[in-house]
Amino acid sequence: MTLWETRNSISSETNIPGYTFTIVKNKCLNYLRDQARQLKTKQKIHSVQSDLIDIDIASLAACDPNVLFHDEIFEILHETLKKNAGSNTSVFFTQSLR
Repeated sequence: MTLWETRNSISSETNIPGYTFTIVKNKCLNYLRDQARQLKTKQKIHSVQSDLIDIDIASLAACDPNVLFHDEIFEILHETLKKNAGSNTSVFFTQSLR
């Protein structure tokens, strides 16, 4: 295709087989460079995704439900103790907060 597109700019003294070989060689090199660039990009994306997965795993492994729901647990406990008001409740509540 390139040879046909440049036919008007080629002089009559040009070595057509050599010129054709150079065109094909350059097209092949461009293709291989493009493939290498795409592969490097895919590897970088894979590396970033792998790092994100490692972070997710570490975050989930470090997750302690008792710490996450600490405030909610105490709120539920407090509300329950309010509903069951009595002398035993206040003693329990005072002892558990120490």
